[in-house]
Amino acid sequence: MRDAVLHAIDVCVEALERRADAHWVIAFSGGKDSSAVLKIFLSAYRRAKVRPIAATLIYCDTGVENPVLDTYVKTLLVRMRAEFEAAELPIGVRVLKAPVQDRFFVRLIGRGYPPPTNSFRWCTTGLRIRPVSQFIRGHRPEDTVLALGLRRSESRQRDRSLKRSND
Repeated sequence: MRDAVLHAIDVCVEALERRADAHWVIAFSGGKDSSAVLKIFLSAYRRAKVRPIAATLIYCDTGVENPVLDTYVKTLLVRMRAEFEAAELPIGVRVLKAPVQDRFFVRLIGRGYPPPTNSFRWCTTGLRIRPVSQFIRGHRPEDTVLALGLRRSESRQRDRSLKRSND
């Protein structure tokens, strides 16, 4: 089989050319999966015959990341914004946050929510999914393509979630 990364770039080139008028949103966390998606997107963008009109790299600031990682990612986002501008790439960079009433410590301490567990993961929905959904609603939701990095075999729970979404 052909190299999986090269295949992913080819698939992304085709998608960019088919949906050049869409608003492309690339979810970025600073981790391996989202970094790979960003690299694939940038490689595909350079190879595509038609250039997308709009793209945004988004980062969800949950307010509970490791402070060293949080500083690293936010510094990286500033650098990427400068690189995108210098290369004249139409890619914006946005940091998304949940509304104050939905933030981690407001719910945990202020409202008495229990800490998240594998069976009660309220933080993912409130701190990541809702802010991304709100962002997309404000930017032509019917014409938005969201690129996410998802890895198979990361965990049993992730594999179950991926299987459910593919069914």
